[in-house]
Amino acid sequence: MAEIIADRELKLRKIFEASKDAIAVVSIDGDIIDINDAGVKMFGYTDKSEMLKIKTLQTYVEISDRVKYIKEIEEKGYVENYEVALRRKSGEVFYGLISSSAVRNKNGELLFIVTTIKDITEKRRLQEQIFQIQKMESIGRLAGSIVHDFNNILTIIHGSNQLLKMHAGADPVIDKYTSSISKGVEKAMDFTKKL
Repeated sequence: MAEIIADRELKLRKIFEASKDAIAVVSIDGDIIDINDAGVKMFGYTDKSEMLKIKTLQTYVEISDRVKYIKEIEEKGYVENYEVALRRKSGEVFYGLISSSAVRNKNGELLFIVTTIKDITEKRRLQEQIFQIQKMESIGRLAGSIVHDFNNILTIIHGSNQLLKMHAGADPVIDKYTSSISKGVEKAMDFTKKL
């Protein structure tokens, strides 16, 4: 029986250490009981013993995120895909996707929390870039639509101004006004080209 338990523990330890995502065992008070090498690396620490000295609260950018996380663990017994801003030892902020499960004793008392954290910083950066591109495309389409409509209006003004010139003949007062209108239309057309 002891051999079976030891074999099972060895397998679990190998799984724990082989994960590319951070896996941590944490107390409800935020003490890190154990963490795999991927977690130590993710948070920028040199070794596990160094990381076991800190509280998980130190890794959160916003304390309110930790409070919300603990409340959900206590109410539901798990947290799934909780996106949160975290802090490395250096102070650098990164984004983690946390999934956790509460481990309780026979009486239902919380013993510890098993947590996995996936670093999604790059994914978020790409999503933000896509969002910016989509925003610029929307602005471009809007500007194109405005330019098109504005050019239609300028064409009407320009055409009406030309007709006015033809019917006014050599009247210097009207010629002064139609010249001003022509200059204004040209400036507006230059502006729409830039837009």
